[in-house]
Amino acid sequence: MVKSNRKSRICRSIGRDPVAPKDVVISVGPKLILFIQTVMIFFLIYPNDDSILNSNKEYHVLIKIFPIVSLIVFVILNGMKLSNIYTYPRRIMVGLMFSMVGDILMVYKEEYLLYGIFSFAMAHIYYSLAFGIIPSNHPKSATLIACTIFFIVRIMHPYLINEDFIKFVFLHVYASIIGYMCWRSIVRVNFLNDLWSWTKLSGCIGAILFFMSDIILCYNIFAEPIYESHKVIMITYYAGQMCIALSVVDYRVDYLLNKQN
Repeated sequence: MVKSNRKSRICRSIGRDPVAPKDVVISVGPKLILFIQTVMIFFLIYPNDDSILNSNKEYHVLIKIFPIVSLIVFVILNGMKLSNIYTYPRRIMVGLMFSMVGDILMVYKEEYLLYGIFSFAMAHIYYSLAFGIIPSNHPKSATLIACTIFFIVRIMHPYLINEDFIKFVFLHVYASIIGYMCWRSIVRVNFLNDLWSWTKLSGCIGAILFFMSDIILCYNIFAEPIYESHKVIMITYYAGQMCIALSVVDYRVDYLLNKQN
């Protein structure tokens, strides 16, 4: 109760009343209309893999990155300055920008696959920095993520062993980076016990969805095609990015709470 009261005081100190998730959705929802519209347009134009194969790549790039561009605009409109209190949204914005570059490069994955993976790795690194490195002792979630990564690597190993050495190493490093990002998002939800917020939970859900999207994409590229993989990959990807972008809404409250602790 004491911690909850402190959170309420901090909210009022920055001119923001503590609100329920439902009220936040009503407030934030209109700002996501552009994102929802661009995602719908993407799936109307590219409902399956065949529609992508038969399309103009430059046009595909344009339609594919629109949802991420709209999320970048959403983060900026939520508040963006150079002071320390805005570190979290800045890092999320940079992560979205690297994701956008990765989206472009993955359209040309025949030539730029590793560059695309590198761009997404940078996105995960910036998301990890945003989620923070404190606390570092959360053995249960760390063990869960480590076991999940090990299990996935074991499944993919027979397929990756035939790839060239650089790609083999690159993909293993990438798996570690995205696993770390996922772990930091989980730890962040548990941080400060009852001071967790729906925005922290949103970031965690987004990280997990992004993780799922990348694992399915990797299996689809290097192992064997998955039925309706395009829809599954892109739905989890866009939903994950949206949840991560939504996590910036209460960043000032979280910043002040973390600073006091």
